[in-house]
Amino acid sequence: MLTCPLVLLASLLPALPSAEEKTRGLLLGTFAGDALGGPVEFAGPERIASLKTPFRVWKPGEKLERSALAEYGRGLMLLPYAPLRSVPEPYAHWLVDAPPGTITDDSRHKLIVLDMLKDALDRGAWPVGEQDLARA
Repeated sequence: MLTCPLVLLASLLPALPSAEEKTRGLLLGTFAGDALGGPVEFAGPERIASLKTPFRVWKPGEKLERSALAEYGRGLMLLPYAPLRSVPEPYAHWLVDAPPGTITDDSRHKLIVLDMLKDALDRGAWPVGEQDLARA
C-alpha cells in the first residue's frame, strides 16, 4: 500500500497546538508581560535605562534566538511599583505600594471578557451580543 507523500510529510512535522493551547499561551504570555511591564508602562527610555537593572532594549527586526532564551529568562524580575509609579492609577495598579507582579487594567479587562464569554457559553447565549458585553 502506498502512502501519500503529504501524509508522510505531515507525520514528520510536530503537532500543531490546539486552539485551547494557543489561547492558554496567549493569556499566560500577556498576563506575564503585564506583570513584568506594569511598573514601567508609559516610562520613557531614559527612565527605564536609569533602573538598577534596566530592561534589554531590542533593535528593530532583532529576534530572540532559542539559545539565548534561558539567559534572558534569568534576568526577568518583577519590579515594585512604588519607586516608579507611587500613585495608583485607574489604568495601572489600584493599590498604594502594589506588590511586584500586580497586574494592570490590561489583564483585568481580559479577565472580565473571559468571564463574560464563559457566562454566555454557560447560558447558551452564543454568539454573544451587546447585552452580554454590557452585563460584563
